[in-house]
Amino acid sequence: MKEIEFWFSIGSTYSYLSVTRLPQVARETGASFSWQPFSVRSIMREM
Repeated sequence: MKEIEFWFSIGSTYSYLSVTRLPQVARETGASFSWQPFSVRSIMREM
């Protein structure tokens, strides 16, 4: 079984839209997901 690293930002609309598709991807491909949260705010502060 393949594992996909899924990086997401908590509270992000784009992440939410992606998350809603993950169950379908898992069913169709047999892949599992390794959830990797990150903070966009932390990244922006460092720039």
